[in-house]
Amino acid sequence: IGQDIAPYGQDLDEGLDLPTLLEEIASNFDFTWIRMMYLYPEGITDKLLAVVKR
Repeated sequence: IGQDIAPYGQDLDEGLDLPTLLEEIASNFDFTWIRMMYLYPEGITDKLLAVVKR
């Protein structure tokens, strides 16, 4: 469990971020929902909101 998962991937060189990770999970698995916990508001981006909306 992370303290804040919103900045996921910022330390990686591959360009993987939380919205991209969520898109990959959603397209490869048949989940009704994915629970995201511990996101601080300042890390929530428009890109993340768009992915969550879908």
